[in-house]
Amino acid sequence: MSVILPLLVLAGSGYVVQRRVGLDIRTLSKLNVNLIVPCFLFYNFYHFELDLSDATTAALFTWTILVGTALIAFLLAKARRFPRSLSAAFVISAVFYNSGNYGVSVIEFLYGADSPMLEVQAVVMTTQNVTNFTLGIFVIASGTRTTKQAIFDILRYPLI
Repeated sequence: MSVILPLLVLAGSGYVVQRRVGLDIRTLSKLNVNLIVPCFLFYNFYHFELDLSDATTAALFTWTILVGTALIAFLLAKARRFPRSLSAAFVISAVFYNSGNYGVSVIEFLYGADSPMLEVQAVVMTTQNVTNFTLGIFVIASGTRTTKQAIFDILRYPLI
């Protein structure tokens, strides 16, 4: 409970502020994706002391989870005979979890703000973000567009 309590306080505070002030979620999301996450990753990679083999293991483990989950979701979508666009949305919603906002908070609360586990989390987030903003965009776009159009959508995305 001691690890979960700070997260509940944080989430509860966000709920209260949203109810009283009415935050603009689109702006906060853009701020998170375009400023906060890149700054977190830059800081952690700048101070990176993690062994390369450990970083590679973390990246490969993250990829294994992503690919395994995608395969299971894809097979379920096929078994349920979802239309192409719904299959794409289903796979994306199953594969891409929010390891940043919750993962970083749990690590900091559990191990401290200067924990080497944050470096592992930076590898996980980088692997996930690169995958989200390449393959994720491709899967989403391919639900309704041609392969060529889907690739063009990836190249137009600002984070790439």
